[in-house]
Amino acid sequence: MCPLYMWQKPNREMANYVLWSEDDGLTWSDPRKIDDIGGEPERIHQLANGDLVYTLVQSADRTDNRAHIGNMLGTLEPVGYYMCYLMASTDGGKSFHLRSVLANNQLYADGEVGIVEYAPGQLLSVSRCGDMGGMYGQPSMIRRSLDFGFTWSEPVLSPYYGQRAIPGKLQSGNILITYRSAPGTYASYAAVFNPYEDIRYEPNSNIWDESRCWIEDGTMVLRTDEHYENGVNFIFYPAEDLHARVEIEAELAVQEADINGCNISAGCWIRFEPNRISLADRPEDSFELDATQFHRYRILREDGTISIFVDGELRLSRMVNGLDVRFVRIGNREGFKRNRSVSRWKSVRVKVENQDDACIDWAWSVEQGYPDQFRRDRILCLDKDGSLMHGNLLKHIEIS
Repeated sequence: MCPLYMWQKPNREMANYVLWSEDDGLTWSDPRKIDDIGGEPERIHQLANGDLVYTLVQSADRTDNRAHIGNMLGTLEPVGYYMCYLMASTDGGKSFHLRSVLANNQLYADGEVGIVEYAPGQLLSVSRCGDMGGMYGQPSMIRRSLDFGFTWSEPVLSPYYGQRAIPGKLQSGNILITYRSAPGTYASYAAVFNPYEDIRYEPNSNIWDESRCWIEDGTMVLRTDEHYENGVNFIFYPAEDLHARVEIEAELAVQEADINGCNISAGCWIRFEPNRISLADRPEDSFELDATQFHRYRILREDGTISIFVDGELRLSRMVNGLDVRFVRIGNREGFKRNRSVSRWKSVRVKVENQDDACIDWAWSVEQGYPDQFRRDRILCLDKDGSLMHGNLLKHIEIS
């Protein structure tokens, strides 16, 4: 089976075609070839100046020297990635030509790019992460053009995690985007926002049962149990590779927890139990602590070492030695058994410093609401389990 990025290689002779109807769809013309690429085309848009445009995805070979973490933790396409073109027609669709390279990011690999014109000549694009389908926690990228798509701004991380995002303009002037989410709670969603507002990055969340995450007495309570539907975790932008610096600070108390019920991954999984803190995948590296009381934890992965500080005191420092992961997460360890826990959280700060990929410096305290407040305020769930890739069969695979 050929890798996905091979689908759009020139030797596969893929292309896009357009058919025209002049009788309200009763009959159609013969297909007319409009490009030599054929990758993931979005619908054709007519801009305010009369131009017709659409986006498509092109496969390309990697030229960077990115270090990949093995055992399914690298990129889905180790030698290839996706880039996005904007195609345009100025003659009413008789011919199309390349107007601009909308996105060319070898680490993020933009795919399934949707666009909308929200004001004359002003376009907004929404990308899907092509690096492992975004499973590590990369949200949609937003880019803007102020000149009918000839040039594009630098990408901005959004608070939604869209696959095949389809944006459109409402009569109010707001933008409505429909998409399926990955990672997080697998579903189809609709998000609404003003195209001129400053939208800030937020983590994704995997909360199938909303009653398992609530705020009381100045803390956010997570109550997890076995199976996907009973988990709660928050998913952050991942480490680019094992050289990325990851730092997480959290103030929390663990009332009860099985081994995978309350974990933090700062590029290396840390296990929190009521009486012990340990490296989750090397539990002999641990120290005793009354974790039922609130403590301020600082976890740092840097220069091949994982260090755990408690209330300002260094309690554990070890070479990672193969425990590196790209995941940056808090909550239960999804996909594993023994997930029962009750934990209380007051604050979290997450910093991911990648050399070439996007970086984040994100902070939350319970006074602000929930870590995923944008989702709760602005995103509507249309259909749970709406993701084609992550349906009922896959979500119940668990590791003991």
